[in-house]
Amino acid sequence: WSLTTILQESKQWQYQIYTNSVGVPKWRRL
Repeated sequence: WSLTTILQESKQWQYQIYTNSVGVPKWRRL
């Protein structure tokens, strides 16, 4: 596991969640 990998995954999740529910940025809290 690398910091870059975690960051990339987190970014992708954030984007997906944001697109799915813009009113509930749950992943942003991470």
